[in-house]
Amino acid sequence: MQIKNTLSFWIRMLLILTSISILGFTINGYIHAKTINTKNGSKTIVRPSAEYPLGAATSATFYAGGEMVFDPNTTTDIKGQFYAGEYRFGFDFNTEDYPYTPSTKIQNFSKDTTSQLPDHFDPSLISAKRFSNSFIRVLSKQDSMVGTDNQPLHYVMGDNADNNSISDTELSSILNQQQDAINNFKQKDYTINNQSATLGDIDYFKKNNVKTAQDAVNNVIHVSDYYASLTATTYNNDGEINGYRESAFNSAIKSITTNTTEIKATNDNYANTPAIQINVDMNQTDKQGIAAINIDGHANNQLYQNAQAIVINLLNFDQTKQKVPYFILNYHNFSSFNFGQSAWLSVNGYTTEQVKSAQKAPEANQFFPSTTSGDADHSLFSQRYDLSNSQNTKLKYHTASHILHNFSTLAGDDAAENTNSITLNANSGTSNGYAFIGTILAPNTSVIIKGDAEESFVGNVITAENLLLSLNGLNMNTDKSFGASFNQDGDFPGTSEIEDTTDVPQITSIGLPDNVNFAPENTSTNYSFQYSLNNNDAIDPPSTTMHVLDGRKFSNTLRIEQPANSTNVIWAKMNNTTWKKYTVNGKNPLAPNKTDTAQSTSLTIDDVTEDLKTNDIATDYDDKTVYAGENINGTYQIDNQDRQFIGQHLSHINQIAFVVASESDNLSKMSDAEIKAKYANTITKYTLNVHGDILVNYPKTFDFGIYKLGSGNKDSKHLATGMLYVENPFYQNWRLDVTNNTSKDQSAFNPLLLEKSTVFSMQQYVLDSNTDDSWTPSNLVNLGYLTNAAEHGTYLLTLDTKTSSGLSNHWQDVQPSKDDQFYKSTILLDFNPTYSDGYVKRTGTFTFDAKWTLNIPDRTTPLNKIKIK
Repeated sequence: MQIKNTLSFWIRMLLILTSISILGFTINGYIHAKTINTKNGSKTIVRPSAEYPLGAATSATFYAGGEMVFDPNTTTDIKGQFYAGEYRFGFDFNTEDYPYTPSTKIQNFSKDTTSQLPDHFDPSLISAKRFSNSFIRVLSKQDSMVGTDNQPLHYVMGDNADNNSISDTELSSILNQQQDAINNFKQKDYTINNQSATLGDIDYFKKNNVKTAQDAVNNVIHVSDYYASLTATTYNNDGEINGYRESAFNSAIKSITTNTTEIKATNDNYANTPAIQINVDMNQTDKQGIAAINIDGHANNQLYQNAQAIVINLLNFDQTKQKVPYFILNYHNFSSFNFGQSAWLSVNGYTTEQVKSAQKAPEANQFFPSTTSGDADHSLFSQRYDLSNSQNTKLKYHTASHILHNFSTLAGDDAAENTNSITLNANSGTSNGYAFIGTILAPNTSVIIKGDAEESFVGNVITAENLLLSLNGLNMNTDKSFGASFNQDGDFPGTSEIEDTTDVPQITSIGLPDNVNFAPENTSTNYSFQYSLNNNDAIDPPSTTMHVLDGRKFSNTLRIEQPANSTNVIWAKMNNTTWKKYTVNGKNPLAPNKTDTAQSTSLTIDDVTEDLKTNDIATDYDDKTVYAGENINGTYQIDNQDRQFIGQHLSHINQIAFVVASESDNLSKMSDAEIKAKYANTITKYTLNVHGDILVNYPKTFDFGIYKLGSGNKDSKHLATGMLYVENPFYQNWRLDVTNNTSKDQSAFNPLLLEKSTVFSMQQYVLDSNTDDSWTPSNLVNLGYLTNAAEHGTYLLTLDTKTSSGLSNHWQDVQPSKDDQFYKSTILLDFNPTYSDGYVKRTGTFTFDAKWTLNIPDRTTPLNKIKIK
């Protein structure tokens, strides 16, 4: 007789623990503020939040603090996200409201079935005041305010309940008693709790503290003032900039130069055009670049004021590896800005090979590269990356979304089109021209957009004054409406790296382990660093978000800019508790800056999980609270062997904040408002998520091999072995029970369960001091025969860190301790067939099934109970 199939010791497990979902949380961004002293008091310049880099106008296609006027003869189909102090149809800023019903349709997306509208798009048309009669007529039409699924879109009319209402009698008169039109208009009114919404009810206005028409105007002014400050060095007594730096840029850019003498530029359509040329030498990095550039209309005999082209050259640029930088162009001392029919703007990229091969190296006062036919460099122009190509709308829109034209000082006369207003009327009549691309930010002047082709302008317009749209046959498709919006791709890196901070110290970046660096502004999206203390990466595999570190220490390197002649202190705060001064052996580790200029320095904290601890446990790094995540239950292949894993995801989660403050300020005694007012730009936060899963793993199958009954002798044995590992990084109490789970059919005549057939033994290993991979074996411990656990549900083994009382005596020598991060034992099953040869009544596969159950008695906290905000 022969048993042909393998006799196996199958290990099966059940782990009954509560499944806990993970709740995400965000950390609010902070705002940089700078106070300018003036003869009338002070002026505060505030950095817009990272979520709204253009303030309340961040998502707007067109935003006008005053009137938004649509030419009824030319504007046929317009789409986008709109805000205006008031809307009307007319031919210029002087004419009265158009007395008829224009043929225009507004916000009709019924044919854009494949387009994706922005998040929070509806309501998409917001006015601080009552609509004009002509505008009401257009909105009341069936083909206005229609979504992609033909659902009605909505407007908001008014900044309070008093000026957003219109009586039924008045509405009926405007719409000539046409009930369908009246109903259409009313159903497009955006309501909250059955009440007409007002300006201040809309989320992105609310978050920017905009409640009234004047707030909407001021918001544009404040945003423009901030971006202008990036190239400012001094201010006069009226709070106006009177000193400038040429540019400011982050480490993705090596240098920036602009021409100081007249150059003549050329593109595919226009030649010998007076130009502003900006040469940007790129560093070899995939970091997102950002630059603020000063463009002075008075400089060099009004060189820039008289220019008819703007050319931005990215030098040493590889489009496959590098990103188009964000450009903030700060125009000042301009008496007007008329981007006329022969004007153009282009953005070009040239690789390192192209720059090196040029016969004439790039220089500020010579157009690069030469476009004269026959010149050695002529071919470089045709080989360039044309990043503003009018034939590649996707690329052109992307480039446009990275450019902000800030006209902070240009003041226009609202009463006349041709006096100081910004006018865009480029490439009239050609579909192959170069558009003016980018977002216009004009706090003090009106903007006029004219032309008879869509290529006239690509981007957004934000003005605190009036806006006139007079484009012949204007058909604003969905891609154009939203594809060129500033920061459309969400890559805007923030401006903290390029701010001219000399008033207070600033943390410019933090370096974390595994070569991770981030700037303070990234904390608005709640920068989170995760790493695992577990040795087995099958459960938490390394990735861009899950790091693998060598050991438990978690270092931080702070890059700090200190003002001239200043002594400063680093303060740390855990989990929104209280600020505590960081010292080393009671001394300030940050050396003072004794020079007359601002200086950057680096300071490393070797282990923030330990070095920031004080005697105040409640405000220290919290390694006591253990957050419980999902259960672990699965089979993973390790070294070509199927191993069963059971356990639970556990974490220590802490929010760590740093601020650099003057030595004279005691942050522990200052209010939050006082700290924010003075040091908001130096505060940086991140979340540290340390994974310490309790993890049990063992072979899925202990295999004895094939045995032929009757062939045994007293010395014939079959040994099945396997390693049991338990990882316990957080030193939790745990209990592992192994019980008989063999079915009744398998128990009958099972040779493994016969008296003295199978010996169950364990050999525990002790981890050597100060090492994670060197172990010393203990004595082999005989735990008895499997027959002792022959009945279903009987305990085969219990390992318990909490108590050993009540356990079988032969289990005592293999018990774990909660003080050990690792537990390791060899399990041996020694089958002696001489006891079974004469008793087996059938052939086949015989198994002994075991249920492995892990219990964690220590208290844990569900992830949805995290209190960090």
